[in-house]
Amino acid sequence: MRLERIYFLVLCLSLLSLSTTFVYSQKQAKVIFADDFKTDTKLWVSEFEQDATSSMLINQGKLEVIATAGGTVWFRNKLKGNVMITYNATLVDVGGKNDRVSDMNTFWMASNPISENINNQSGKFESYDNLHLYYAGIGGHNNETTRFRKYTGNGQKAILKEYTDKEHLLVGNKKYAIKIIVNNGLIQYFVNDNLFWEYKDDAPYKEGYFGFRTYKSHHIYEDFKVYQLNEAKSVSKDSIALENDYVRVMKNATVNTATDAALFGKRLIVALTPFECKSTAGIKTLNRGEIAVFNPEESYSIPKGDFFEVAFKLSHPQPKGPEVWLEPLKNKIVYEDELFRVFEERLAAGDTRELHSHSQRVVVRLNKVQLTDPRYKPNGAPGEGIQVPNTVKFAEPMVHVVKNLSTDTALFNIIIEFKTPIYNNKK
Repeated sequence: MRLERIYFLVLCLSLLSLSTTFVYSQKQAKVIFADDFKTDTKLWVSEFEQDATSSMLINQGKLEVIATAGGTVWFRNKLKGNVMITYNATLVDVGGKNDRVSDMNTFWMASNPISENINNQSGKFESYDNLHLYYAGIGGHNNETTRFRKYTGNGQKAILKEYTDKEHLLVGNKKYAIKIIVNNGLIQYFVNDNLFWEYKDDAPYKEGYFGFRTYKSHHIYEDFKVYQLNEAKSVSKDSIALENDYVRVMKNATVNTATDAALFGKRLIVALTPFECKSTAGIKTLNRGEIAVFNPEESYSIPKGDFFEVAFKLSHPQPKGPEVWLEPLKNKIVYEDELFRVFEERLAAGDTRELHSHSQRVVVRLNKVQLTDPRYKPNGAPGEGIQVPNTVKFAEPMVHVVKNLSTDTALFNIIIEFKTPIYNNKK
């Protein structure tokens, strides 16, 4: 196997905390390589520490790998650019000599920084220390650890993230759906659609080889595919109206691009002016203050009008709620799912909403009014509590009373409020 010479800068890597799931839409990508393992192993090359007693073969439409010590099975084609790799893997545990529930490992974007030849390792784990690559080790050390590493070619392969809990370890004879995404420096690794790791790499490996990696075990692989992810235009920072650990809010722009799609789940648009919204779900006419919600697999054309798009991050902390739940009255719920609810926050001129509470939420302001909590002073001081139209903010949990001090304008906001345990248990 041949490899072009590549030199990379020193690693600069930042870790993002993760806890949720996402399924990248295959509709957004093109299959460039695939193997259904129905014929032969010509697309693969093996490196076994104990070659005479280890094997790689096709068995009933599956790639069967038995390693009596360390072993790597490389895919012969080099991967370049933004890619998504998917396959199914099973650790065989039926009492065979090498049936050991451990080490469902992976190399990807592997290259040799000082040689054109990558396929000259011994199969021993340490023999790969001179390579540039990303490494996932699921159920290593006799199924005690699950680790993510980046190899920098000089023997450095620091553990960047490690799990030891049961949910991140292996079960014998269970089929695992693996999905790996390399997308403009964003590295993601999914197991059964659960996001194990996400790293934003400032010095990413942009090409290299993929390999199944294991140690003293018996694996079955199925349905291997590599997708090319489309390049996308970068998002202007000026179009980001708000961003935190929970959401990104865009003004007259969308995060629905190949660059950003792997970060976000549902998206919601709030119309600031009337327009038609054309999407894969059809055409919807929105007036000011109306919303449309899109699932991750759905897309839409950027409307010819003003709007905010609220994109929910798949990796976010547990939303915070108030100490006590008191439902805010006089509002109208227009959308609700398991994660959040959307309601029209309305209050007539001069009216008061009695004591109520909120969880963390996105507030889209539509009318200019002055609000106050009449329990506290100063009450209605000049410039205090002004709601500026066509702006957005992220509000923290609170329990309060609200009075609309405006004499001729009703309060009208769109509230996108996270559901929290105290909300879910309110009944």
